[in-house]
Amino acid sequence: MRFLTFFLTTFLLLALICTSSQAITRRALVVAIDEYADPAVRPLHGSVNDGNAMVDLLRKQLGFADEEILYLKNSEATRQAILDGMDNWLVAGTKPGDKVFFYYAGHGYYIFDSSGDEKDEAVPLDEAICPHDTDTATMNDAVKKGNMIIDDEIALRLEQLDGRQVVSIFDSCHAGTSTRSLTMDNFEGVRALNLVPQPATRGAGADDRSLVIEYGVPRAKSDSAHAWSEEIDSARAYSVFLAAASPTEEAREIVVNGKKHGALTYALLQSFDRRDTASLADVVAEFAEVRQSHHAVTQHPSIEGNPGLANRSLRALFDVSDNARTADLALATVNDNREYGLSLRINNGVTRLRVNDPIRFHVRSDLAGYLYLFDIVGTGDMYMIYPNKWSRLAGIGNLIQGRQDLSVPPKHVGGSPVSFQFYADQPGRETIMALLTREPWPEMDAAVGPATAEAKSLSSGQAAMIRDLLFKRQAGRNLVLAEEDPLFQENDWAGAVLEIEISR
Repeated sequence: MRFLTFFLTTFLLLALICTSSQAITRRALVVAIDEYADPAVRPLHGSVNDGNAMVDLLRKQLGFADEEILYLKNSEATRQAILDGMDNWLVAGTKPGDKVFFYYAGHGYYIFDSSGDEKDEAVPLDEAICPHDTDTATMNDAVKKGNMIIDDEIALRLEQLDGRQVVSIFDSCHAGTSTRSLTMDNFEGVRALNLVPQPATRGAGADDRSLVIEYGVPRAKSDSAHAWSEEIDSARAYSVFLAAASPTEEAREIVVNGKKHGALTYALLQSFDRRDTASLADVVAEFAEVRQSHHAVTQHPSIEGNPGLANRSLRALFDVSDNARTADLALATVNDNREYGLSLRINNGVTRLRVNDPIRFHVRSDLAGYLYLFDIVGTGDMYMIYPNKWSRLAGIGNLIQGRQDLSVPPKHVGGSPVSFQFYADQPGRETIMALLTREPWPEMDAAVGPATAEAKSLSSGQAAMIRDLLFKRQAGRNLVLAEEDPLFQENDWAGAVLEIEISR
């Protein structure tokens, strides 16, 4: 972008590439368990196949190097080893802006909630994953909890992954009829323990127990009980979870070409066979075909967490190339909040320009709010377009009115015409990002500093602060699984992104 003022020289001298000198780090923790130390725990036959396939997919499809992957399988995957992997490999081994992947294939279970965070079921239950050293003798011990890893412990690690992009996949049961069965007949290929939790040890009375067990299925308050929603909400993490089944369903293994796989993992592999841009949303769509072709599979995988991460290509999400920071910033900006009706365009709505074409930005919202408008040019330089010199002279800061078209640059300020103009500078792609908040955003104001020019060049440090603030905003923007669900409220901001192509 070029400015026809003396500020051009100043910007060229002061502009700093918005990408940080620090490379983006990726970390993957893959856990797969077929064999359990406790003979009372039924072995599985497809989890390690799944783990091997996931490691292969990380390497070949998502670009992970061997040194970016920690793989724990069977006897390696003890409770302590898994928690150490989360604490040291994922949390301590990454920084804000980095990318984290967690995958688990094995048995799942649940215990009666003791922390009071489970809100979506008639009788609250904590979901759990079962490490190699799961101990059935202490399953109902309120402290030992069978040596399992419960969702509250995972939520604690999510909270410590603040500022990272996190993707988690669980190919396991968390409840379902299989956990209530007392026979072994129907257990082949089901990833859940064949045990019955005892409500009395969890402080639940007889009336509570009658709610929990009715034909072996926990009764949810609505049709959409969530496995991880409370943990995502409490951790405020920029994350997305793909669970193989809802809390009331079984997760199945299936045989494909003589080899067992979890049905969810097989759908994931199939998604990548069909398209290299597969997202978690694509995996759920692919699963419908798996369910049709394998009649024993009745589960419905669910996605919980951030919708932007859910719909973005996993390959793009785990990209660490030079362009990744711009793409990550753009993704973190998008929030199509229907209440705001925020729109962003240039000129008369075009998205393709030629070098030397003039540019005028237009922003409109149904609601009044506080606007930030950024431009990332092809070189990676980042500029703040609004607030700017004119909004400061007008005494309005970055407050804009609802149902009014805002023009940048404005045609008039204080009754005087503005002769300043933006121009397309060089061939390439520019990313325009508009953010509108209902209330003032002091942290963003501190990050960008005062608006003293027509467009303000931002340093790599400022860009990193903006990214972290956007990740925090996105952490409160979870998928709405049910309109009446109190866990998912409308948020208080909106964001829009416009990509511009400039040619000669």
